[in-house]
Amino acid sequence: MFRLRDAFEGEPVDTSYWWPRAPSIFGAEDFNGDGKIELAVTSHQCGAHTCSVRLFVLGFSDGRYQLLLRNTADAPFGVVGAPDADNQIRFEDTNGDGLSDLIFRQGLINSAGAGLHRLATETYLWDGDRYTFASRDYDPSDLRYFKVRDGDDAFARGDYQTADRSVSNRDE
Repeated sequence: MFRLRDAFEGEPVDTSYWWPRAPSIFGAEDFNGDGKIELAVTSHQCGAHTCSVRLFVLGFSDGRYQLLLRNTADAPFGVVGAPDADNQIRFEDTNGDGLSDLIFRQGLINSAGAGLHRLATETYLWDGDRYTFASRDYDPSDLRYFKVRDGDDAFARGDYQTADRSVSNRDE
């Protein structure tokens, strides 16, 4: 018998980082093609100036629920983002491998103290064991700060034509 409580109390899922302790199931289906149902779970939190959403993907294996998002320095306990984005969380096959990739749309932070920021889309791919961060694509911006950042990124990739266009406002 499935009990939601087991998804958050069973080892090795550490629930100490849930904020608040009221997670919501976003989706339940076989996202990764292993023939088992995975749970996409969100937890929302609001502070003094802004709100955040944290996303977890849980799978049941060896008699317990396990986190299926690769922990990174950026997201040691699931994926965190600002919730003000359309279609913020979705699963779709973006690379044609027949498996659902996790698409997480980063919203804007509604706080003057946040400084300059812009929408971004993060993609996490199934590696056979966990969903791992694959890419972060930022929305275009007309702000000079982001044009310089985009130009710098293009220069680092060796894409000198794009780097020049980013900072010079030339299209040729």
